[in-house]
Amino acid sequence: MEPKDIAKLFSRAAKFGIDTDQVEAIDLTDAVAARAALDALIVDKQAADLEKERKTVVELKERKPEKPVAGEGLAPIGGDAGTEQKIMRKYSVMKVIRAMAGQKVDIGFEREVSDECANQRGKSATGIIIPHAALAQRDFTVSGTSSASVATDLESGSFIDLLRSKVALGELGVQFMSGMQGNVAIPKQSAASTAYWVAEAGAITESQPTLGQVTGSPHTVGAMVDISRRMILQSSPDAEAMVRNDIVEVLARGVQTAVFAGTGADGQPSAITNASGINNPSISSAGTPTYAEILEFIANIYADNAAGGDMKWLMTAEVWAKLCATMRTATYGDIPVLDPNSDMMLGYKWLTTEGIPANSLWFGDWSTVVVPVWGNGVDVNVDTATLSSSGGLRIVGLQDVDVLVRNGQKLAYNAAVTA
Repeated sequence: MEPKDIAKLFSRAAKFGIDTDQVEAIDLTDAVAARAALDALIVDKQAADLEKERKTVVELKERKPEKPVAGEGLAPIGGDAGTEQKIMRKYSVMKVIRAMAGQKVDIGFEREVSDECANQRGKSATGIIIPHAALAQRDFTVSGTSSASVATDLESGSFIDLLRSKVALGELGVQFMSGMQGNVAIPKQSAASTAYWVAEAGAITESQPTLGQVTGSPHTVGAMVDISRRMILQSSPDAEAMVRNDIVEVLARGVQTAVFAGTGADGQPSAITNASGINNPSISSAGTPTYAEILEFIANIYADNAAGGDMKWLMTAEVWAKLCATMRTATYGDIPVLDPNSDMMLGYKWLTTEGIPANSLWFGDWSTVVVPVWGNGVDVNVDTATLSSSGGLRIVGLQDVDVLVRNGQKLAYNAAVTA
């Protein structure tokens, strides 16, 4: 064989995952015989891969999921984290999308995984369920490997970490609860026990804390992601990672909007502003906050004896600029309420985002905010009509969430800091 023919042979072998030592064992003196030998190796490998996939599918079918229990987290797909990781390494989001777009792509394995997810959560899919673990995959290049990338972080819990990282909620310290089923009830202490002084040989007066519950139920947030015709045709890890990232990012923005502006109507959760006990310090003249009025955000929480260990500010860029220009007193050259050269304001870290209502300023211990996430995957449908003229498609992902506040007294806000 000519050197260029040998190079093509090795290139084709690598494409189908045939080890180099197997190719080197082929007699390369006869080009036709060498290609036939390589074809035989490829057929054998594909048959072995199909058998492994068939065994995995059979295991999924035979495994009987436990009956869903309301408020409890779902088990990993396959029953344990190790099996879930093995399943996710075979899973392809782009294959699912191409198949739902009408292309001839075999997604039998992915459909079996979707059925398993539906069985676990006790609710059938409207389209196909893409597991949270599949959306949480991250690809990175590893030197010395035959493939361009290696997928890591394949557990369902990684999806929540990724969801939190896309918006300010994660850095604030908002808590996410994954894998929920049925309605959720989270205990809270609404009144503390009482301490008593006891005389010698006297009996202590019995006292118990008053306990309550914060309840939540599923509200569906939809994420629409448009994909071009050329992106659909791509099979590279980068293309798949981009699509996964877009789906998660749009869902995260929807969740953040609900936290701060959910109406409680038309299928939306109620925003944290509706929480019982939340503080709403006044701004006497909308758009012109004073130093004393900003201090009231902190003072209100202190007065409620609700201060936490890691309280933070959240504001829009416009509010940030206003507070940087607001002096502690009216004299020239005084210290601003917010020093633009520092990441702290009045002793607490500040963050900015445009994903909250305009003109608003927020403060408090954000660990009191809880976002339950139902199920173990995103229910995905494909709209082929909207972008049909350009050959693209629109992915519609549906995820059930809610917004709960365990103790509203740990938070303070005002929506008229700027006008």
